[in-house]
Amino acid sequence: MNTPNLERGLKYSFGLLTAIAGIFSIAFSATAMPIEKADRNSQFSPVVSQQAETGYQISQINITPGRTNVIQPPLPESRSNAVARVIPTQGTVDVEVINRTNVPVTYEAITYTPQRSLRRGANITLRNLPAPVTITFNRQDEGLLNVIPRTTSRNGVLQVILEEQNRLTDKLGTIRVQDNGQVFLN
Repeated sequence: MNTPNLERGLKYSFGLLTAIAGIFSIAFSATAMPIEKADRNSQFSPVVSQQAETGYQISQINITPGRTNVIQPPLPESRSNAVARVIPTQGTVDVEVINRTNVPVTYEAITYTPQRSLRRGANITLRNLPAPVTITFNRQDEGLLNVIPRTTSRNGVLQVILEEQNRLTDKLGTIRVQDNGQVFLN
């Protein structure tokens, strides 16, 4: 048996065990706090899971800092002006989609309809979509698409015309109908 290798292995194992124990002690000390010292106005919101007879509570701490590292894109209304307006009827809108392209177009009302296909030259009305709603449109041949939302004279009805696009723009074929009826295009 090779003693230097055994010693190294034991030192490594002991070091690893010490590190793990240190992590657990830090985690445990972060979750145990005296009941009278819990600050209700701090950025931490302890969730009580057990109270011991010692006067300490064992808690799970949920950190809710004022700023996170998650990149949140700006809301559509803060980036651009509405391109159309529809008056929701009891919180819902109907969206009439007209495909004027020469190819089928895939569309989806996110969370409300599965992805569907609209054949060339066809139209369809998506009824009773709760606002706010996001609808995406994509040509099946992956060509460029011009999405034209239009206000109609009918309450609660938005018309969306789909045409072929021959130049690249920053509009990607997604509309967003806000709960106040404003329509944004991206």
